[in-house]
Amino acid sequence: MTPKEKSKKLVDRFRLLVLRREYNVSERLIIELAKQCALICVDEIINIGSNPNNPTGLYYWQEVKQEINKL
Repeated sequence: MTPKEKSKKLVDRFRLLVLRREYNVSERLIIELAKQCALICVDEIINIGSNPNNPTGLYYWQEVKQEINKL
């Protein structure tokens, strides 16, 4: 899965979670909340999964984070 595909999948999953709460908010706000949730998730993965001997995974998640911010 490309970083762009992963970023969309993460945001979509959190978007569904926010939608299930049935808040009376705009779609744009729901997407922003979902993006923030996804970014927190990716930051945690980067922070605890950083392995200097295998930077490939770190680069992937940094790219995912960049793609989330583009949504």
